Amino acid sequence: MTRSIVRGATALITAAALAGTAVGCASTSSGADADAAPATSESVDVVDDQGRTVHLDAPAQRAVVIGSFNVDLALALGARDQLVGTDAQTIERLAASKLPGSLSVGANGTELNAEAIVAKDADVVLIYRNHGWQELASTLEPFDIPVVVLSTWVFDQWDESIDLAATVLGREKEAAKVHEFSDDIAGLLERSPQDPAEQAVLFYEDSAGKSTGNDGGKNFAIEAAGVRNLFGDVAGNQIDIDPEAVVAGNPDLVAVETTNIYGGTSDADYAAKAAELTGQPGWPRLDAVTSGNTFLYNAWAFDLAGNQITPLFFAKWAYPELYEDVDPLDYVQRWADEYLGITDFDPADGYVHQLNAG
Repeated sequence: MTRSIVRGATALITAAALAGTAVGCASTSSGADADAAPATSESVDVVDDQGRTVHLDAPAQRAVVIGSFNVDLALALGARDQLVGTDAQTIERLAASKLPGSLSVGANGTELNAEAIVAKDADVVLIYRNHGWQELASTLEPFDIPVVVLSTWVFDQWDESIDLAATVLGREKEAAKVHEFSDDIAGLLERSPQDPAEQAVLFYEDSAGKSTGNDGGKNFAIEAAGVRNLFGDVAGNQIDIDPEAVVAGNPDLVAVETTNIYGGTSDADYAAKAAELTGQPGWPRLDAVTSGNTFLYNAWAFDLAGNQITPLFFAKWAYPELYEDVDPLDYVQRWADEYLGITDFDPADGYVHQLNAG
């Protein structure tokens, strides 16, 4: 019987049922040209995102990688042909990378099918810390499939995430090039003011109408930009928005995520969202609206490279005079071309929309 693994649920998949799926499993490939072979060794011991020491008999040749940030990094490391499984949500979000639907082992990171993972004959599973990794690890233990917690969406753990993924996948040589990309961005971000008293205040809203608290991935990116999050003192990751607090806080900058789709967003969709926002009580008087510092964006261009490009956008918007010579979309182009092999990315497709001052 097939049963989904969901956060907080009791694992009821029996060893006998899972064992039946492990027989005769076939290799699953992304269908892309083969990358250079990963490094191999007798064994690998890594310390994951949760401080757990995880043993692998050798670098993984067959990996189930859950979550779009994790898969994005795996692809950048050249591990496309080692990817034998992921979740359907990631396949959709990374449509430009043309991952086949046959890789799916569940709807998303909290609805995973353990039988499907076993059937992939995986050497390892890489999964976020805020997905149901504890139960999944327990369920897969009898099948000698180790679970490594890798949370590439956590901005300030990106360097550690690169090294962890590279070690698990035998891609240490490729890791240097990925570090080079984020180091270039980090150097630029040093231009932003470090004194909180001199920093712009940003209100962020995601496509679900939520904001980010002190444990949110976007909060980490906001801080890295040298900007203060309007709700940075609120506990949590994705948090509810208090409309009155937004008006009272009168942020210098507003950034609103509208969608997350490769290919950009239409002017009509941006206009509709702009009308919705500025139609809220008090919004026409916000400094960010009257000064033209309200930005709508398609998150596909922001959520690449472990959120490393996101703060460059926020910094550019908050301090245009400090970043006059920087176009964050150039870095999106570089990541898409050089790291993901996406050749048809066009920055002009509509990934950012700035509201007129008024």
